[in-house]
Amino acid sequence: MPKIPPRSEIVRNRLVDCDLDKLRSSGLTDETILANELRTEQNADRLAALLNCDSSAYRCFGALVIPYQGLDGRRNGFCRVRPHLPRMRDGKPVKYEQPRKTPPRAYVPASSFPNLATMGPIYLTEGEFKA
Repeated sequence: MPKIPPRSEIVRNRLVDCDLDKLRSSGLTDETILANELRTEQNADRLAALLNCDSSAYRCFGALVIPYQGLDGRRNGFCRVRPHLPRMRDGKPVKYEQPRKTPPRAYVPASSFPNLATMGPIYLTEGEFKA
């Protein structure tokens, strides 16, 4: 029977150190990171595809990927990314990117689904990490 690696090892394999440090400094546990399928993507072409942009026009050299899911709990293809080297706009770094020409969406973390089903308390915050 194959040995199952510990959660912390699985998380380390999905994320580069800077992304893992950011998530942990925001208070996220390994269980939360895994449940929400947070990961690092370092391939510029795959990042361009996630952001629905031309990879030759916009080069994102690594980013934390935050996949979104619908109220049914299934991934819906939408994600936001936190680039390691953000582009500048009006002299300020663009900390988060999302697919071009898409409106903002509500982020529903995996741990919230039981409350949605039972109509328990729902709290709204700004930002995926705070959610």
